[in-house]
Amino acid sequence: MDPTLLFLLAALVIMLLARPLAKLLQLPTLSIYVLSGLILGPSGANLIRETEPLRYLYHLGLILLMFSMGLKIKKPQIQKNQHAVFNIFLFNGLATGIVMGLFLFLFPAQPGTTIGMVFLFGAIFTSSSLEVVVPFLHEFSYRSSRHVRTFVSGLAGGTLLAEIVCLFLVSLFIFYVKKPDIILFLTMGIGITAFIFLVLYGLPFFARKAVSHPGVRKISVEDQSRILIAAILAIVWLAAGLKVQVIIAAFLSGIALANLRIDRRVIQNIDFLSSGIFVPIFFLMAGVETDLRIFQHGFNWAYFTGMLLLLLAVKTISGYLIARREKFGARESFGFGFATTPHLSSTLATAIIGYEAGLLTPVLLGYIILISILTTFLGPIASRLFLFPGSRHREDYRDLEEYLNLDFQPLKIDEPLFSIMTHIRGLEISVYPVVDKKGIYRGVLRLSELRDLILSEELDHLVIAADLLSADIPVLYRDEPVEKAIEVFRGCGCYAFPVLEATDEGDIYVGLILLKDILPDLPVRSNT
Repeated sequence: MDPTLLFLLAALVIMLLARPLAKLLQLPTLSIYVLSGLILGPSGANLIRETEPLRYLYHLGLILLMFSMGLKIKKPQIQKNQHAVFNIFLFNGLATGIVMGLFLFLFPAQPGTTIGMVFLFGAIFTSSSLEVVVPFLHEFSYRSSRHVRTFVSGLAGGTLLAEIVCLFLVSLFIFYVKKPDIILFLTMGIGITAFIFLVLYGLPFFARKAVSHPGVRKISVEDQSRILIAAILAIVWLAAGLKVQVIIAAFLSGIALANLRIDRRVIQNIDFLSSGIFVPIFFLMAGVETDLRIFQHGFNWAYFTGMLLLLLAVKTISGYLIARREKFGARESFGFGFATTPHLSSTLATAIIGYEAGLLTPVLLGYIILISILTTFLGPIASRLFLFPGSRHREDYRDLEEYLNLDFQPLKIDEPLFSIMTHIRGLEISVYPVVDKKGIYRGVLRLSELRDLILSEELDHLVIAADLLSADIPVLYRDEPVEKAIEVFRGCGCYAFPVLEATDEGDIYVGLILLKDILPDLPVRSNT
């Protein structure tokens, strides 16, 4: 059979079986794709040898993988948990990268290990796996105290910051290796910084005009999806022209769009293309092209074991010490330490980019792939035992993230009446969230109370939002399950609730949860 057709057929079968296998083995689905590739490639049955014709699909999968990762980061509260964020970034992220780089420098994996390999190897392990750490902690932490919730928010922010720095360093370093000119290197650093600013602020502006604007939403969901994908590819094309690695361009594009109110069906279309087709192909090809026969020599296994234990120790101990400084007990601190150990998407993506650039050997790539698989298995299990003993993973768990309504910007607490009425004109919701200058949630304005006031510019400076504030309405937190929202809706009889995130300074307003958004996705219960 043609090698390309054989690969695509195998990929389709694996995509169908990946989720049940992931549930059985308690591994992320992405790890199943890598393992399947290892089994089908030279390391296993050697059924698939040729993947070059699929190289374009491979790189498209890489782009959509990094974009999807960024898209899941909903309004990271880096500025609101600065103490925890920077501690986690410095001691759990950057320090880990330095230690792993020093390990490779002092104990080279094989002759010919260069300073470039050492630097890249350390940068790769600066970040943890956002797509494993954050959903895992959100799934269990909603039952915990506010203190735990606040620290989880800081942990997510610190992991995000480490992720961005990791991608930035790798992108900059690969450019320098190809063109070792210090002036050009510094110029490129400035260029990448400007590019980051352009993506984070320019792309949301375009998306609001092209996709999020109510008038534009009249076009079909399919056309909106095409517009968004075209914008992403244009950003990647611009990045390639500026010699910026596509992984950082795609990741930043996801972050830039994460907090816009884009039709859920558009996001589902993009998610189907990425998570359903191209990302699995990327991870399968990564597994196929990895030759684990390097471990036939006993020394390589011993070296790998030492590397893995060192990584687990540094991550766990640093996470433990940070949590202890935040006044957590020993057991909880160890749980947070283990929660930071998983490495998956960004680790593999940057490793493969480094390998293709000639900066990582097949031996080092094999080590990194095995570390990614093992840590995504060991980290959550150990963390759950310490942080949430007795709790079980729910396959059907859904939090409020995907249901958040970000159309309506919250009112300011000192906003005058005329501005309030102008702000809410055309909106059909019963409550309007109010925040202070720092974004801290203060309460809501009820539509029933606003109706009793006369819309007149003469009252503009006589009545402000603070005069009409109600703090008695229930609130929800972003990590809570959909079932909790349904319970609150039933108990109150309202049609909208504010969704918050706990931070050191107070509860930050994130978005609204509307009953009409949840109803279409509620499971139908049988009366029998």
